[in-house]
Amino acid sequence: MGMENPVHAPMGLACASFRRLPFRPGKYVTHQAPHAALIPGPWWLCRVGRQEDAKNSIRRTAVKGYYTEQLLNAQVALIDHTHELEWQETKKGSLFNCFKGTNRRRLEIVCVVWSVQYWCGQPMTGYSTYLYVPSFSETDLD
Repeated sequence: MGMENPVHAPMGLACASFRRLPFRPGKYVTHQAPHAALIPGPWWLCRVGRQEDAKNSIRRTAVKGYYTEQLLNAQVALIDHTHELEWQETKKGSLFNCFKGTNRRRLEIVCVVWSVQYWCGQPMTGYSTYLYVPSFSETDLD
C-alpha cells in the first residue's frame, strides 16, 4: 500500500474517503475560499470613490435582473449619504468626547451595568468547585 509509517496512515484514509465524494472539497477550500474573503464590499468601494464597482458588487448579491439601474443608483446614493453623515459626525471626534456631556452619562451607565453583572457572583464561580468538593465529599478534608 505504500504507507509504512503509521503516522501517515490516517491521512491516507482521509484522502481515500475524499476520492469517493462526487465533488472535491479540497478544490473549493484551497482555491475559491481565499478569493471569496478578498471581494471588497459595496460600502468600502463607495468610501474609496469606486461607485461603479460598488454597483457591480451589489448586483452580484442578488438574482440576475433583480436590481434595476435606478435601484442600484439609489442604493449607492444611500451609502454615500450615510458615509457623509458619519464623516460630519466624527470629524471633530476624539476619545475624550466619551467623558463629556451625554456620552459621559452613557459611560457611567455602562460601567454600573458591567459592575453589577460582575459583582453578582461572577468571581465566586471560579471558586465553586473548591466549595463543592468539601461540601459533598464523604471524607473530612481537614
